[in-house]
Amino acid sequence: MAGLLTLLVVVGLVATVSLRRANTAVAYDFSRVDAAIERLMVTYGVEGASMKVARHGEIIYEGDFGTFDGTTAVTIGSASKWMSVSALFTLIEDGTLSLQDRIDKHLDFFPERTKGITLHQLVSHTSGLKRRTDCVQKYELTLMQCVEIIAGENVRAPPGVEFRYGGVSLHVAGGMAESATGRPWRDIFRERIVEPLGLQHTQYGHSGKSANPGLAGNLITSSADSLKFLQMFLDYGVFEGRRILQEDTIRLMERGHTGSVAREGHLPARHTKTPHDLYGYGVWRDVVDAEDNLLVGSSPGKFGAAPWIDRELDLAGTFIVEIKNGGDVAAARPDPAGIQYLVCDVVDVAENGPRPADAGPNPRCAMNLRRARAGF
Repeated sequence: MAGLLTLLVVVGLVATVSLRRANTAVAYDFSRVDAAIERLMVTYGVEGASMKVARHGEIIYEGDFGTFDGTTAVTIGSASKWMSVSALFTLIEDGTLSLQDRIDKHLDFFPERTKGITLHQLVSHTSGLKRRTDCVQKYELTLMQCVEIIAGENVRAPPGVEFRYGGVSLHVAGGMAESATGRPWRDIFRERIVEPLGLQHTQYGHSGKSANPGLAGNLITSSADSLKFLQMFLDYGVFEGRRILQEDTIRLMERGHTGSVAREGHLPARHTKTPHDLYGYGVWRDVVDAEDNLLVGSSPGKFGAAPWIDRELDLAGTFIVEIKNGGDVAAARPDPAGIQYLVCDVVDVAENGPRPADAGPNPRCAMNLRRARAGF
């Protein structure tokens, strides 16, 4: 604890630190995680960070650093996609939308070259639309006005021929949802995700008041709220006895949906050589088993937020931080695979004992070795 306070003085932060661990039959030693977060705070000059980890439905680690605690809400960038797409799937479950719906079923202003794009292609990032456009960050517009702008812009490829991860396609999906329901997206999300999960600190940017919420990258949330969502997903759609999504829906979201199409544009470092289908609906498929079932899934954001689930360990974890140090933030952000590895190794050591100092990466936790066990 004294070491962290010393580091905070070095970077000139007035802060408090709270580390709380649940009483559990297994003795977990998260000191290496503490140290890694302390180093990250100094490296990036951030005011705080908060991390929570739950296993078998019980919180085994809570770390609040600097000015942050579990209720501190910040913009989570692309980590927004997992939660936004989950809200879309509640509309698919009740029949309001279908993955096979074409854009022109709900939006009549798209031209011939794009009107046949399906909702499946939008949420799997195989629509052929470009990654980014300026209008998604213009709060003075409505979401539908932005979607009309997108309809008039150039495309990067025909639908279904390449995977291009970005935000534009989800904005169009949000427009389809608004048209199909007659409701603003922010209300859909609140009614379908925020209220059922009891989220207290989660909304889209501009204090939740913008009529142009960024589904793909503009959600604000806290570690407490993020963990609730992740626990629901880990438990196949049930949270505190209430079903939010059907089990079949969760399994469908976790399946691979990019196939053998070309991978273009931005790819996270941990996925540049991924041998399996790397993306589901709203979630990166970090590790899968030999039958292509998801074992580890995540949705990190460019400001450092890193939510993930690990089905092998029955574990959900979330790291909340907001790195805004200028330059190429996406390139500078810490690799979420490192956080996943550290937590996995903590759990493995607690259950199986320490490994020799010269043993190298833990084969139960290193992403490439876990993939190799599945035959990849």
